[in-house]
Amino acid sequence: MLEPPLLFLPAPSATCILSTITEGVPTSLHVTSTHVLTTLSNGRLSIISLGQLRHPASVGPGNEGAGSSKISPSGLWTLAAHPSGQWFVVGGIGGFLELWVLADGVGSAHIERRMVFAGLAEQESTRVLRIFPAALPGGQRADLVLSAGRSGEVRIWDSSSGKCLAVLEGMVGMVRCGGLFEWEGGDPHATVRKVVAAGHEGVIRVWDLKDLSAVGETALAIRPERQLRCGGIVSALSLDAIRGRLISAGADGELKVWDVRDGSCLADLSGTNKALISRLQLLPDNTLIAGDASGGISIWDLHTFEQKMSICAHGSAAVVSIACLEEQRCLLTGGSDGMVKLWDIASGSLVKEFLTEDAASAVWQVGLTKENDIVALFEKDGQVVLGIWDAQPE
Repeated sequence: MLEPPLLFLPAPSATCILSTITEGVPTSLHVTSTHVLTTLSNGRLSIISLGQLRHPASVGPGNEGAGSSKISPSGLWTLAAHPSGQWFVVGGIGGFLELWVLADGVGSAHIERRMVFAGLAEQESTRVLRIFPAALPGGQRADLVLSAGRSGEVRIWDSSSGKCLAVLEGMVGMVRCGGLFEWEGGDPHATVRKVVAAGHEGVIRVWDLKDLSAVGETALAIRPERQLRCGGIVSALSLDAIRGRLISAGADGELKVWDVRDGSCLADLSGTNKALISRLQLLPDNTLIAGDASGGISIWDLHTFEQKMSICAHGSAAVVSIACLEEQRCLLTGGSDGMVKLWDIASGSLVKEFLTEDAASAVWQVGLTKENDIVALFEKDGQVVLGIWDAQPE
């Protein structure tokens, strides 16, 4: 049963200025149950409390409820938050990879460095981060960190000790995307874990993590169990662990569905549009959404591998970010034209526009809170602005 429709005002309920464009631009956005976290290309990390942001008309990095810290001398590229919202890992240029915690609990915007993951080369630039639970020797449970980046090196780390547990070998060139598959194996007490990664080489590699139980003093070297060859640079991946499927998107418009268990290509959804596909999202009902650099959104039914519709979402401007209000069956898009739009997934019709070309020069990221409030990072008057729109049932 669908939830009642939500009502959004065109203008943000609140805004927060994070920096100027000359100082640094956003490289990632992550929304937890209590905070919005962003990384910037100048090495700054911003933590904004949702509770504080929702109530004042405007807050800034120097005010209570919003914090900005320069945690790296070089740029930051990516961030992964633990599901608890209490800690997160940040990666960037110069081999930077660190774990930070909210110093006063989940309601705080004050952070402390807890762990430095040592061993990455200075020329490494981390672009991919994931956090996942796993079993270690002796049966103990741990939260592990997957990292990958410019050098092609893919590593698995223990978040509690900072130790590198495994190096996943075989990648050549920059890794742009990656993730973890997890499902129950034939043994009721066994969990199958597969890591996938891809990038500039145009090859998706798959590794089996069952050997983590054999970790000793030195990191394991794990060879890939299979390779899936694409037509060019792989720009995005989406994982369907329930069905064991992997969806890959390319810089040349290639779009394919793979069976990660045997490496077979189940469907080639590539069309005549050769624009880079940078955004993928798979919904629980097996609907695939893809956003591309020509401003288009394509929606697919992966039960039948048929395209449901194609939407010209942002004219000729690139779709740079997407997010789904799944219960509402609505899609949120952000474009390089400076516009944020909400679409009805079933009909493809435009529900509402939140930013216009006059209000913002460009949009970098969009996201959603657990209450379906809309969050967006955009440029206005030479400044990096975080905006939030409160969701209210009609």
